[in-house]
Amino acid sequence: MRRALAPILATLVLLAAAAHGAAQADSIGIDLQCLQAAYPGAAVASRGPDGATLSLPGGLNLPYDDGLAKNAEQALQNPSVKDMMEQPYPLGPDGREPGPDFDPGRRRVTAFFTALYGATKAEVLANACAFPAGTARPRRCAPWAGKSPPCSLRAPN
Repeated sequence: MRRALAPILATLVLLAAAAHGAAQADSIGIDLQCLQAAYPGAAVASRGPDGATLSLPGGLNLPYDDGLAKNAEQALQNPSVKDMMEQPYPLGPDGREPGPDFDPGRRRVTAFFTALYGATKAEVLANACAFPAGTARPRRCAPWAGKSPPCSLRAPN
């Protein structure tokens, strides 16, 4: 019985390794899938002859990669979508200190967030929803996700 299972297990291990390698090799696809999942109905990814593009509300199309080689400071000051997604958040502590330039979420494409939430304080407040602390957040807050029930949000002074 064990000998009969050995080829099946070996095949499953090889298939899993191949799938893992393909997923690792296609970081563009993974990054864009993450953005589409996080911003359903707003971030639409496509691939064309000029590379991958992220389409956002208002007709904004952002290239995934600007093609520029950047050091850490340049990636922080002028990030592409690729640069923004390059440093994943750790899933938990791994016992190591992060490197000096490891700061997930700090590289932000301003045009991306402006297209989704607004360019001014008034636009951002109009697109935001408040909810009581300790409750589940509404699923539809931003205009691209549909409207949630009426809610109020006070701007900080």
